[in-house]
Amino acid sequence: MKARSTIVFLLFFLYSLGSVLANQTTDSLLIQLRSSSKNKDKSLLFNEMSRSYVNSNLDSALYFAKRGFVLASEIDYSTGMAENAASIADYYIVYDSLDKAKEYYILAGNYFEELGKEFDYAELMMVLGNIYLTQNNYSEALVCYQKSQAISEANDFNTIFPHVYNNTGILYSNLGEKDKALEHYMKAYEGFKAINLSANLAHVVSNIASIHLSKNKDSQAIQYYYEALRIFDETGNLVGSSLVYNDLGDYELNNSNYEGALVYYKKALEHIGNQEEEYLGPKSLALARTFTKLGTVYALLEDNKQAIFYLKEALKLSLQNHYLSLIESNALELSKIYEKKGQLVEALTYYKTYEEYGDSLLNESSIKKITQLEMQFEFDKKARERALEDAKNKAKQQRKEFMYILFIGLGVFIVIIVFLMYLNQRNKTSKVELKRQNLKLEHEKLHQELEHRNKELATNVMYLLSKNEFITNTAEKLTKAKMSFKKENQKIIQDVIRELLMNSSKDVWKEFEVRFQEVHSDFYDNLNARFPDLTPNEKKICAFLRLNMSTKDICAITYQSVRSVNMARFRLRKKIGLDTDENLVSFLSQI
Repeated sequence: MKARSTIVFLLFFLYSLGSVLANQTTDSLLIQLRSSSKNKDKSLLFNEMSRSYVNSNLDSALYFAKRGFVLASEIDYSTGMAENAASIADYYIVYDSLDKAKEYYILAGNYFEELGKEFDYAELMMVLGNIYLTQNNYSEALVCYQKSQAISEANDFNTIFPHVYNNTGILYSNLGEKDKALEHYMKAYEGFKAINLSANLAHVVSNIASIHLSKNKDSQAIQYYYEALRIFDETGNLVGSSLVYNDLGDYELNNSNYEGALVYYKKALEHIGNQEEEYLGPKSLALARTFTKLGTVYALLEDNKQAIFYLKEALKLSLQNHYLSLIESNALELSKIYEKKGQLVEALTYYKTYEEYGDSLLNESSIKKITQLEMQFEFDKKARERALEDAKNKAKQQRKEFMYILFIGLGVFIVIIVFLMYLNQRNKTSKVELKRQNLKLEHEKLHQELEHRNKELATNVMYLLSKNEFITNTAEKLTKAKMSFKKENQKIIQDVIRELLMNSSKDVWKEFEVRFQEVHSDFYDNLNARFPDLTPNEKKICAFLRLNMSTKDICAITYQSVRSVNMARFRLRKKIGLDTDENLVSFLSQI
């Protein structure tokens, strides 16, 4: 759809054909059609041909658009079908055939949606919603507006969503939701001002005036109405001006100023009649409404002839385009007039029409109620969605805070564990150190005890040596003195000497071994394990050397000569495999 723009007609609706292809003449398009061999190109050229006839011959425009649509359908060319269907719908709008226009707009919208042409689809949904709104089908209108608004706002189509806001405002106004209507009108007002669309702005200003009037703010309403008139006059939109004059007439009618109302309604009719032919939009609704108002005022003024004329014209247009509320009001008014005139057949006929469409209006009222419920449901749904989103965000925040707390707690826990491990390790270290100190003390104690026992053992040995030496000396003295004894006593003395020497030597060694085992309990076991072939005498020598006894001391205990002890030490070194430079005493002290 090329440069097609939408404006509001009857305070909400006009679908204008802005691209008339001013730079391409009909002849040049015909030449292209004849020379083109591709049906796809031809289907689009037919659409352009139809556009070139919009302002000169609407029948020709419709003819070429239909040809383009048929050709595109034959080759299943979606773009061609979409463009031509939209053009056909536009022309039916001008013909005031809203049902046919609706049929082709639905077709075009389906094709544009399949093609992914979001701007064209959003635009058509808005126009389709306008038609449903004109025919009082509020639920379908709202669905179309919501689709259009969602797409327009998502893609920032700022030439579309101000229209949608305005038309949704009208829907709310018709449902009695004046505050919501005003809210949407103000959004539309800001949107049109932002893109500098004065013609559209006039409709919004007129709508705002109607809201103020419904709230008994008469002076503000009149101000807005005249502002709308000024803009309509500047843009040459006489149909738009007629709508404002109708509203002003309603204001006078509500105040029982019938003559004043008649003046405004006649101005409205005059403006509609003077609208130039190239006006691309349905005049039927504006004309039907004006005829209805004129007929109503003439009936109040008891001019039945004029009243019947205008009411019948209004009823005719309303029946053609399915304007339910106008059908009902005109049929009822005609029934009342004919009843007063005594023409009961005509009165009954129109009353039946009133009842028939009155039922429709009753149904329409039900639809309004349903729409209100749907809108409330939608509002509640969005509220629930917002509440759910808030709950999700809150839960997310709580999870985040929980994670922070968890990480902080984990960090504190780790610090505590590390600290406890440190304390435990420190305690273990202290215990180990204490144990080491205790072991050291025990070792020192044992060493001291060993030293003490070694000293004690050495002292005992020295004592034994001294005792042995004393016995030896005593034995020697007895031996020397034996000869001076009587012969019979010498034998006794010799036995005493022998017994002394034998007992003293045996006791010394036995006592030494007992005391040595007490101090060095493992010495003999280790010595036997390492050197099992040592003789008892060699083991004795090892024990004496372990106590670091000198050769002289060993000789005194064992009654051996120095030469014998040294020879025994030599044999011992050889048997245990010591080198000449190794100390035998040091070696034995480590066993």
